[in-house]
Formats: sequence, structure tokens, C-alpha cells
Amino acid sequence: MIKAIIQKELTASLNTSFIYLLLGLLAGITGAVYWFTDLNIFYRGEASMDLLFRVLEHALLLLVPCLTMHSIANERKAGTLELLLSKPIKSRDIIGGKYCAALVQATFFLLITSIYYFTVFFLSDTDPATGWCGYLGLLLVAGCYTGLGIFASSLTRDARIALLTGSLFLLCFRFLFQCIAGIDEGSLFSRLFHFLSVEEHFGNISRGIIDTRDLIYFCSIITLSLVGTGHRLFRVNSYRAPRAKKRFLSPLHRHVSLLLAVNILSCFLFFRFDATSNKLYSLSPISKSTIARAHEEITVNLYISDGLSPEESRLGRECLHLLKEFKNLHHHRFTINVITLDTEEKQRTAMEQGILPIAHETINHEMVQLRTILFGATIKVGNHTTTIPRIRPFTPLEYEFTRALKQYDDTAKPLVGFLTGHNEFSLHDIDQVVREISSIAGVEPVSMHPDSDLARYKVICIIGPTDSFSPRELDMLEAYTTQGGRLFIALNHAMGKVELTPTYGFINRVGIEDWLERFGLRIKYDFIVDRSCNAIPAAHTSRFLFSFPKRRDFPYAPIIINFSQHPITDNLHSISLEYASSIETLPTLFPYTFTWLAKSSSMSGVKESPAILNPLNTMTSRDFNKPKRTVAALLHNEKTNSAIVTITDADFMQDDSYSPAHYDNISFAVNAIEWLADDPGLIKLRNKYTARQTIKPTDHRTRAFFAYTNFFFPLAGVGALALWAYQKKRRKQLRRLYSNEL
Repeated sequence: MIKAIIQKELTASLNTSFIYLLLGLLAGITGAVYWFTDLNIFYRGEASMDLLFRVLEHALLLLVPCLTMHSIANERKAGTLELLLSKPIKSRDIIGGKYCAALVQATFFLLITSIYYFTVFFLSDTDPATGWCGYLGLLLVAGCYTGLGIFASSLTRDARIALLTGSLFLLCFRFLFQCIAGIDEGSLFSRLFHFLSVEEHFGNISRGIIDTRDLIYFCSIITLSLVGTGHRLFRVNSYRAPRAKKRFLSPLHRHVSLLLAVNILSCFLFFRFDATSNKLYSLSPISKSTIARAHEEITVNLYISDGLSPEESRLGRECLHLLKEFKNLHHHRFTINVITLDTEEKQRTAMEQGILPIAHETINHEMVQLRTILFGATIKVGNHTTTIPRIRPFTPLEYEFTRALKQYDDTAKPLVGFLTGHNEFSLHDIDQVVREISSIAGVEPVSMHPDSDLARYKVICIIGPTDSFSPRELDMLEAYTTQGGRLFIALNHAMGKVELTPTYGFINRVGIEDWLERFGLRIKYDFIVDRSCNAIPAAHTSRFLFSFPKRRDFPYAPIIINFSQHPITDNLHSISLEYASSIETLPTLFPYTFTWLAKSSSMSGVKESPAILNPLNTMTSRDFNKPKRTVAALLHNEKTNSAIVTITDADFMQDDSYSPAHYDNISFAVNAIEWLADDPGLIKLRNKYTARQTIKPTDHRTRAFFAYTNFFFPLAGVGALALWAYQKKRRKQLRRLYSNEL
């Protein structure tokens, strides 16, 4: 019987123009928002699955109330509901049939827009698990919204009121509960409303976390909505039927009590599966071994300001969950203190502990207000305290906590020296790199005086020198490497300005280049140009129906996405360079082995120096005729165990170039220095969080092709459905006409 009701509902819906107008309008709006605004992947340069799922989830918020508003309200208005209930049809079949029919239509919308996901997957190396988990979450959200919409439709005879009521229910579960939860963050009241919010549970699933608590939540909302609808139909029918004897608990009360008990129990007995390929949300072996070896008391103070954004609030709960996992593995006392900074005195205390403010924008009465919040942590191991000054949505929490614990686990640390005396970058300029290296090694500046003892240092870093090295200093470096010393060299070899106007590019020679040629590595006097590159913001431009946010590609600032299979670069996705030169290998008498670490893309080339750098000139395929040029390489001498890592850009290490979009910049530098220091323990853990998925290099025509294809494909799907329904209806009419003639 339920199958017949589903067919009836779908046939009635497909025979009206409303469904096609609705699907076409939402598909067009969704496509325009995702592909022709600053949210599109080409503008951002990042294949963000989370952003795609957010756009589709908001589309469901508009779609589902329109699909469900007629389901029961029209039956009541036309007086056919009582007729249905008087027949030998179970009310659950009626409700289930109408629910499934509306869910099928919502699923069709997700199906025709799935081309967005396949396009993003084709243009990047995204984790497939995030794709199927995201669509699982969208289906659960669609089921939840459909159940609430059916219940809203059962409350009234007017479809318009059902639309408003259903939209109100959905807005409550999607936004209102989340806003209420942020009033008193950390309290039982806040946790209750976080649990009631759809965003809380959908966010977990869309990131690749399959948690029984989230599945039970969605199933409970769906069940409760349908049971409430059944109760409403029973009350409608009871006006015409004789009243039965009242029971102690009605079916609705029994279902509510049972679902409440199941959800409470699931908070204590649950199963959590990390579906991501790199187990992003599970503790790594290095973290487990580090916390297991800790024999001292550990105290973690988590400082959280009031008024955090929903994303930051969820991050705080993830942080607590991670700390509890550490606590379960620690064999001694592990204390977690959550300190809500609701007074000026507490905020002042947090800042004295090293917690740094984070700029936070809020929109109030169409005005953007800038205020600062505090969100960080201190980790005390024994008598030693480490501070995580800022916790942000892109902060690798497990890595930060493990690094802090490992800092006191290692007794004998190697010494890493940062060379000075040639106008190199100061330690303050690369504070992020220095802070992370400090957890596994001692860090100090080193000069090349005649009496300097370079042998004290396991690794010497030469970062961005602009003054030349003397022959005596180069001899000291050669003696250092002969004794097994290791070097990390980042040179600003090719230099210029990043701007829209033409500028002059030149080569900065400091003497290191000629010295490296003796060991078999030559840095050429050229500029790498790459189709995979950063962009400079410019004015908007109009094409066909839409206005594009204009960003001018700057091929001299390549985004490197090709890495070798080496511990330094394992699992890295991209590093962003400002200017870079190509590297090639040379024959040498020294027993050094050359290994490339990073190369430009398959659509890249070189410009010989000197060069006029004009980003306004449009480059063609002839300019990208030298693909996959090496920009970072390793020289390794197995006899002396000396090694030299060289990269032809140094600006990528500066803190002002550090951003969540280019987090791999810092990872590459820290990985290289840690590998040279013979401490690869944290490299895999750090690389685990290099989650930026870079778009493959494409030209403007290819980008326009994908954008317009993704915009028009869902519209074509709606048109194909309309044509199929029309043909089916036409054939049915012809058969009926033919039977009447006979």
C-alpha cells in the first residue's frame, strides 16, 4: 500500500509545473552562488568540499518546506484525508508514503547537483571519504527536514501556513538552537542546545566522522516528526470516531520517552569511526606513544572567550574531545580546566599566560564590527608550561598538544643554528617555524666568526641572505659538511615585486649558488612561471549573464603541487612561492646523491634573467613549454651522513605569508629541518593536517567550461525530468483515449 501512495504522490507532483519551477530556480541559484561568486573554487584556488556541502545544505533549507507544504494540508482542505483514514489503509502507510515521495524529490535535487562534487573531485586530489560522508550527511539532513515539513503540514489546512510553519521549524533546528547554545558556552544548557542543532551533527558527518550519536539524532528527529504527524492524524480522525479509553501513556508519549532514553544512553555508549584516509580525527601512534611515556602530572587550561562563532564553538568541543582521548591514555593525573573568559580579570590573566587575541568580525545592523577574542591553551607538564597562544579552525590540535608533550619527553635535544651576518631573516620574521622547531631542538642564532664552532650544531639554516659570503665563510661551510654537518638553505635567488604594474626582475647572487655547484646542484638564473599560481585581486568583469570577481593570475608566484615520495614532502599538498628559480643536477666529484623534492606543474616554463615582469600580459601555452622544473632538492652524502636541502625561495617561510590556505609552507620548512636533525617523529603527524586541496592548473577557457557546464547541467536535468513526465502523461492520455474509442 505504501508503494501505491508513493507513486500517487510523485505522479501528482510531476504533473504540475510547480516542482519544475522550484527545482530549476534552486538549481540555478545554487549554481550561480557556487560557480559565479567569490565562493567558486577557481577564485579561491582551493577544492573545499565543506563549502560545497554548506551551499547544498542551505538549498535544502529552502527546497524541503516547498515540497512538503501540500502533503497533508491539501488533503485536509479538500476533505480527502478523512476519506483516506476511513479506508482500510494504515495511517503509517499514508505518512510513510508522503514522506518517501517528498524525500525522493529532495534526493533528485542532490543527484542533479552531484556534478559539482565530481567536478571538484576531478580537478583536485580530494579524499573520496569526505565526498560520500558529505552526501550521507546531506541525505540525513534532507530526511530530517522532510519529517519536520510533513509534521508542519499536518498542523493546518492551509498550504501557505504549512510553508511558514515548516520553514520556522527548520530555521529553529538549523540556526536558532545554535545561537541559543552560544549564550552560555560550556554550560549544560549550552550543550543541550548544541545537541539539538542540526549543524552540530551534520558538521561532524560532512568532515568524515561517522558517530552513532549523530546517526541516532537524525533517526530520532525523523521518527519523532512522523510519530507526531501520526498523532495529529489520529486526533483529526478521533473527532469523527468514538473516543477510546485513555491510557496512562499515549503512543506519542511512549515514543518520546523511548527516543529520549536512547539519545541519553548514546551520549555514554557510542561508536566513533574516522572515515578520512589519513585518519585526521584519530590519535596517531606518535601521539599515543608520547602520552604513554609521560610520567609527570599534566594540567591543561583551555581559555575560551564568550561570543565565539559556531565554527569556533565546535572547535572548542573538538578540543575537549581530543584532550579526553589523551587523558584516557595517560597513566597518571591529567587535569582539564575549561576557563570561560567572561570577566576582564580572567582575560588579563589569560594574556599574562601568553594567550594572544584573535581579531573577530561581527555584523550588527549592517555594520561590520571588529573585536578581539581569546582562544588558546596552556599545557603544564610537571613544572614546565607551554602555551598555545591561538587556537583557530585550521589549528592542528593533535600536533600542537603532542609537540608540547614531546618537548619535555626528549632529554637530549639537537641544536639548530640560524645563520646571521648576511642580512638573513631574523628569528622574529619566521617565528612560526622557530616555535615549532623549538619543541624538538634548541634554537639559536649563529655567526661565522673565525672562532665559531659550527660543529656544535646538528643543522645550520641559511634563510634569505642578501649579502655575499666571503671565501673564508664558504670554506667554513664546506668543512662543516665534510664533518657530517647538515644545511637547510632557502635563497631569494629570483627577486621582484608582486604588483599589477610592470616591474624589473633580477637575480640576487650571494655566492652560495656557485658553492652548491661543486656538490652537483645548480640554481639557474631564471624565473619559474606556472599556470598553477597565485592571483592578484582586481576589478570585477562581466561575462554573459554573470559578474565575475576578477583576480589576475600572477604566474611568477607559483603554487607547487608536485612532490617526491620523501619523508619531508610526504602528504604535502601545496606550497606557495613568491618567486622561484629552477634547479638542475650537475656532474660532481663529491659523493652526493641528488633527489628532487618539489617541482612546478605540468603547465610551467621559465623566463631568463633579466626579465620584465608584467602580470598584465596574458601568457599562452608557448610560455609554459618547460614543465616540471625542480624548485627544491636534497643533496645527501651517505659516507659522511651530511645533507643539504635547498629551495629557491625564502619568503614563503615568513609569518606574514602564513595562512590556513598555505599551511604547507610552514610544514615543508619544519619537516626539512626536523629531518635534517634526525628527528622525523612529528613529520608524519604534521603532514596529517596539511589538508588544503589545490586545484589542478587550468586555463581560463577550461575554467569557464567547467563553470557553465556545472551551472546548466542541473537545469538540463530538471528539463529532462519534465520532458519524461510529459511523455509519460501523454502516453497515458493516448491509451485512455484509445480505450474509450474501442
